[in-house]
Amino acid sequence: MNSIKQCFSKVFPLVIGRLVSVLILAVVLSATEARSQSLTVQVRPTSTPAAGSVSPTSFFTITNLPQTEPVTADESNPAYAFDHWELVSANVTFDLFSSANDPSVAIVVTDTNSPALVRAFYRSRGLSLIVTADPSNGGYTSNPGLGTNWFGTNASVSITATASNGYNFVSWGGAASGSANPATFNMNFRLAYCSHS
Repeated sequence: MNSIKQCFSKVFPLVIGRLVSVLILAVVLSATEARSQSLTVQVRPTSTPAAGSVSPTSFFTITNLPQTEPVTADESNPAYAFDHWELVSANVTFDLFSSANDPSVAIVVTDTNSPALVRAFYRSRGLSLIVTADPSNGGYTSNPGLGTNWFGTNASVSITATASNGYNFVSWGGAASGSANPATFNMNFRLAYCSHS
């Protein structure tokens, strides 16, 4: 009988110890699974084409909360500029080094009490004025320069053409006509101007 007691006293703690280890592991695993959360990042305003984009994606799952995730608002549409972030859910914050006006931020998801939602807001750059020179080496413009320029509606623009050596300014083309230099107009819609030399 003593040998049975001795055997039982050696095996029983070993079995109970393994059972307790398995239970603790199960509790830890279930706690980790329960603390997963999805983070949704939306772009505002919604438009076609989109005002901008966010990366890495607009929806991803975060585990091991609290968790910090880097998110970037990309200016993929030249007609819009990034403006600010909005933390829609109570369970998201910025990390210590990020602010609402930074295009690249670190978002901290703190708990699973509600869906985690963040929005990237973009603002319209206004109306575009595309300025070119014909021929391309025939000169340049100032106020604004060559390329795509952005203005608010009804902004007054006074563009000046300057011919390169060996060229003379002849006239404006595109949305403008005539040879007045500088050319002055109001931005009421998107325009394309061409300086002919």
